[in-house]
Amino acid sequence: MHRCNRIGIVGLLVVWVAVSLAGTIHAGSFDMGRKSLKGLAGVQVGVKQPTQKTLDAGLSRDMVRQDVESRLKDGQVKILTARECLFSAPGSPTLGVEVAVSQLNGATEALSRYCYTIDLRLSQGVILSRDEKIVLHADTWRTDDFGQVNTLEDLRIRIKEKADEFVRSYRAANSDEPASGMEKMPEPRPAESETSVENKQ
Repeated sequence: MHRCNRIGIVGLLVVWVAVSLAGTIHAGSFDMGRKSLKGLAGVQVGVKQPTQKTLDAGLSRDMVRQDVESRLKDGQVKILTARECLFSAPGSPTLGVEVAVSQLNGATEALSRYCYTIDLRLSQGVILSRDEKIVLHADTWRTDDFGQVNTLEDLRIRIKEKADEFVRSYRAANSDEPASGMEKMPEPRPAESETSVENKQ
């Protein structure tokens, strides 16, 4: 292997290890298609069924839905029912949420950590520019995150932060003053969850 290539690969590995050891890793936020949120009356929240590893780590589908919907409500984004989304909202806008978690067991319970990925995508009906008779359902806005946290409560804060990003984009697209008032929203805090109750027992 060429010496420069070896140096490049080693450099990448060093950076990867350094970031991993730094603690929580945040992926870049891809605030794509903010303009596509203009005029939305609300969104339906669709949470993908968690994997068995995610469920084993203590994060349920209902917990994810609760965290996302609570932030949308705080940000004054209307949550549509399935019927409203299908029959009343043009384009059937749906905020899809996918969270995957894997627990990393340490030498002690206190050293255990959680690896996670979070993906939020707003999908809605769009018209093909070369043929307006063709209408497709496509992702028009997205943000994601990945990293490590110490507790499930920390992870739920990350989920709420991603939901807040959608609220900021939504409000910026539908206001003359981008994200006006968003700074007044309460900070995400760990909710009293099933996991917390189990730990108390």
